[in-house]
Amino acid sequence: MQPIPIRTTGIGSYPIPGWLEFAVKHLHQFGNAEKEEMSEVAVIAAIHDQVTAGLYVITDGEQPRLDSNPST
Repeated sequence: MQPIPIRTTGIGSYPIPGWLEFAVKHLHQFGNAEKEEMSEVAVIAAIHDQVTAGLYVITDGEQPRLDSNPST
């Protein structure tokens, strides 16, 4: 049996992983390369979740926006 598609929309940002939330609170301890790597890994995780859920239109979840995270 073919699954029924679910209509979805994306508003706002994808929830950040707990490890990234912790890191964002300590951004001053990381260099630029480390910050870039954190963003990249978080984007990969967000995309993986969306693909696994079967979404056809995916986003980066605004994961690279480390400096605008409300928990900072």
